[in-house]
Amino acid sequence: MFVPTPASPVRAAARRAVIAAFSLLLCAAVSLAADKVTPTFPFPNKPTEPLTAVTGQLIDAETLAKHQKGTLLLLHINDVHDILKAPVKGLGGLAYVAGYAKQMRARRPDTLFVDAGDILQKGDRMSVVSQGEAGYRALGALGLDCSVPGNHDFCYGFEVFLKNIKLPGLNVLCAGMVYGDTRESVLPETMIKQIGPLRVGLIGATINRPVKNPRPVVKLDNPDLGKRIDELARKMEPNVDLTVLVLHNGMWAGKTMASAAPLIDLVVCGHTNEVTQTPLKAESGALVVEVGRAGMWVGQMDLVVDRDQKKIGKYTYELVPMDHAKIQPDAPIAKLIEEMDRKWCPENYVPKEEAASTTAAKGANSGKE
Repeated sequence: MFVPTPASPVRAAARRAVIAAFSLLLCAAVSLAADKVTPTFPFPNKPTEPLTAVTGQLIDAETLAKHQKGTLLLLHINDVHDILKAPVKGLGGLAYVAGYAKQMRARRPDTLFVDAGDILQKGDRMSVVSQGEAGYRALGALGLDCSVPGNHDFCYGFEVFLKNIKLPGLNVLCAGMVYGDTRESVLPETMIKQIGPLRVGLIGATINRPVKNPRPVVKLDNPDLGKRIDELARKMEPNVDLTVLVLHNGMWAGKTMASAAPLIDLVVCGHTNEVTQTPLKAESGALVVEVGRAGMWVGQMDLVVDRDQKKIGKYTYELVPMDHAKIQPDAPIAKLIEEMDRKWCPENYVPKEEAASTTAAKGANSGKE
């Protein structure tokens, strides 16, 4: 009977080297092949440089000049994710977002400020300890006109979510989220905001993800959500000059919803942390935007609206970094965030000498009964 001879250590090592080399070649081949495949979401998750404003003329200037018009400055954020303080040195933080929004409102009374969801999870510990209360109090202090729930905003349960959104008095909209037993809408689905001569219709919606609650809560998914948004847009159409969908779902979903509801003029997205330096245009003609995460940038769209045609006539869009060297933080919000941090995370404010002596004392007593 033939018995194979065990490989020597040298031969075994050589074999492992050959296998490793082959694996590297295989990975390289797969990588090259993958580069030729268009990704499902081919949108950037951080801006490229330089940050420049872009302008679009959607209705020719001669026609626009003959029609009734109104202006609107849209500011938008999404996916703050509990990052209330600056996530990186010199960039971001809700105090700077608030400071910028206050500065623009002072210049432009025709400002509309919206948030596309996911205030909670992944960030500052104060919001985790407070089960989202800190995050929602900070969000509510920004002066938003409306917000929508993100999938992470239900992380502490549905009742805690409802409690949190009532604390700061936020206008939180969500179409297609109903109680399973009565089909009653959990939150308002729409609102109309008068801004100068413009009547702006707002619809809120979120991604279909499960919600923990003793009373069943159902969220519509595509295509049913698109049908519901279309119904709401058609119902509002006689009473508004512009229709904006604030959607906690990615830009692909934003374009899909715009196609399902062709009366939507503008979709503000969240969820996928994508960044648009140039608005995408849906097949319906609607503009679709998203602005990353963590309050590092604010999306800003300066609109001229044709009130006769009820369409965007022209726009200028800009991605504005929350640069600490250029933006003055809002002092009341900065104070609020620090107070909440001290309240829920007091260990962050223990003097170093006291912390060192406490640690030494614990070490000295660790061996005692």
